[in-house]
Amino acid sequence: MIYFGGIADRLEPIASLGADGLLMETSMKGYVNDIGATVDAVGNRVTLFGNVDPVGIVQHATDEALEAEIRRQCEASRRGRGFILSPASPVTPATPASRMRRFIELGRRLGARQALEGRS
Repeated sequence: MIYFGGIADRLEPIASLGADGLLMETSMKGYVNDIGATVDAVGNRVTLFGNVDPVGIVQHATDEALEAEIRRQCEASRRGRGFILSPASPVTPATPASRMRRFIELGRRLGARQALEGRS
């Protein structure tokens, strides 16, 4: 399931639908879609897709900020059923391929700790 817009007040009904996965937008339109709060609300009922900001973080942030956000989302997801690292919206044409390689590399490295802990 893909949900556009603010999701915080709708998590219980969404989680009760029986969807296997949930992707939500990043917090960039005046609302907050926090991965940690979402994991806490849905628990083990839904596999979550990350909602990394494709412009503010993936395209424009420093390497350190990109790593910090990926780490934050991976760590929050450990409390849930599963996690797929993802930008929350399409990556823009202005994002260099090297930046996407860095995104994937960080996801593999930081997500590998999760796999070693017996989680997907």
